[in-house]
Amino acid sequence: MAFFNSTKQVKIYYNYTKNTSKKKNCPTLLFLHGLGSDHSSWTSYINYFKKTNNILTLDLRGYGKSTRPKNSFQKNNRYQIKNFTSDIHKLITKLKITNLTIIGHSFGGVLAHYLANKLYTKKIILISTPISKQDVSFLFILQLHLANLIPQKIFQFLEPKQEFHKIKYKIPFCIKCLAKTPAKVALNIIKELNKEPKQNKTNKTKLVIISKNDEVVKNKIKNIYKVKEIKGKHLSFLTNKKIAINLIEDFISNNHYQTNNLKLATIKQIFNKHNLENIKNFKKIASGVSNPVYSINNKYILRIKNDNIKHKFQKETYLYNLIKQKTKLPVPKTIAINSSKDIIPNEYMITTKLPGKTLKQTVPSLNNKLKQNLAKELGTALAQLHSIKFKHSGQFSIKNKSQNFKKIKAQSWSRNIQKDYTKALKTLKSNNLLNKTLINKIKNMLKTNKHLLNIKFVPSLIHSDFNSENILIHKNKISAIIDYEWSFSGHSEYDLGTIQRRLFQAVNLNDQKQDFFKAYEKIIKRPKNKKEFEQLYGILSCLKIISWLHTEKITYPKPDKYIKEINRLLNT
Repeated sequence: MAFFNSTKQVKIYYNYTKNTSKKKNCPTLLFLHGLGSDHSSWTSYINYFKKTNNILTLDLRGYGKSTRPKNSFQKNNRYQIKNFTSDIHKLITKLKITNLTIIGHSFGGVLAHYLANKLYTKKIILISTPISKQDVSFLFILQLHLANLIPQKIFQFLEPKQEFHKIKYKIPFCIKCLAKTPAKVALNIIKELNKEPKQNKTNKTKLVIISKNDEVVKNKIKNIYKVKEIKGKHLSFLTNKKIAINLIEDFISNNHYQTNNLKLATIKQIFNKHNLENIKNFKKIASGVSNPVYSINNKYILRIKNDNIKHKFQKETYLYNLIKQKTKLPVPKTIAINSSKDIIPNEYMITTKLPGKTLKQTVPSLNNKLKQNLAKELGTALAQLHSIKFKHSGQFSIKNKSQNFKKIKAQSWSRNIQKDYTKALKTLKSNNLLNKTLINKIKNMLKTNKHLLNIKFVPSLIHSDFNSENILIHKNKISAIIDYEWSFSGHSEYDLGTIQRRLFQAVNLNDQKQDFFKAYEKIIKRPKNKKEFEQLYGILSCLKIISWLHTEKITYPKPDKYIKEINRLLNT
């Protein structure tokens, strides 16, 4: 604990502590509080992070133990953003801190943004932070104008004695803030936001945490950054500390803010919430590109939702139950779906774990006879899925009130396929992901096969991702078909258009292709022009994947293999 003379009139109180593990070259976390608050609002965060990080906290000029310039409230220029940032910049320079991450709440986040390009920092974390005056709630500004009519001495008289992090209710907290910062000063700082250089020009790596029901900052900030949302209001960093701390820790250690690695303690919390057994062992298993999956006690699967697919787990549960009713195919049982975000900032799903390894892991060890039997079983399994029929084509939809799925949201199959082709080709063309010659070949193929879109059929359940990673094998037999997140109702040939790439090529079952289709056609007869459908749907699938890889900025798998498959299909 010490004081630093920023100017002749201003002494800044600060506390700089080294990590308790005594490791060298640890990053320093600088915590900046908001208007009216002080360093004590970060107490829980300091206690958590001090083991592995150096910690720097301070009281902004005029707050906590820092001194207030004389006549500062009359001379509002003493409380300009440039003066706050100047104090902090001088302190960081004095302490010779280089490996720095700045964490700011509300006005502290504003200062963090302005400081980012001046200091030796690569990362900033903004919690409930307005980017401009337009991001501040009109109702909050109105409340400040009303508070400005009340004499400052009344707020100072009513000021609670507790430190900020110990205040549980909004009104005492607001009174304490207004006792420290007159409403007039707060209003002038809000006006000043638009006068300063645009904050979003900083090139530092950012984690932005917004509060779901923030009464101060508008959540339109969602349109500017990729953000993480937590439950609560403007002070959610105090009321929902666990979630915010987990997000910050993950961001600091992994340079991103998805929940990709859960600790044992967090998984225990999740299992205790649902009254499940004690955890004896757990491991992270292969889970596609972005959504983590954990095996727990070799009995349960915990899946974490990192993407933006709405009602993803509810949809899969509906389909698991439907498949169990209509077929003999093995499916997992859903134990719990949780979207409260009270333990981790993500929705999650717990299901039973079915035995077996993936098809991709299993096939290399099989002889030709076993491969042949397995190919027949795979053909029968897919045909059973396609035997589940619907009245209409389209995506599954949810009833808002009951959270139960309707069977189908009627859509035109022909219109959807044309729309998907148009959208994918537009994205690929504008980003130079496909050459003009290949794009023209695809367009010509569409013109030639336009009649295929007018075919009459009874819509089936389409898996849409029937691949070697989503099929489990146990004792040389199918033990589960999983991951129905992309499923919809449509033409059964859609799945078969991708079988060559997803299945036969992926696990070297090309010699068993005929066995697969013979078994399939014992249940479902295919049209005579099936090769044309394989071309139409196979190319569309590849285009959508290439477009998705680009949009999500995913570097693996490479698009080359999908371009190669498009060329193969065009030449068939």
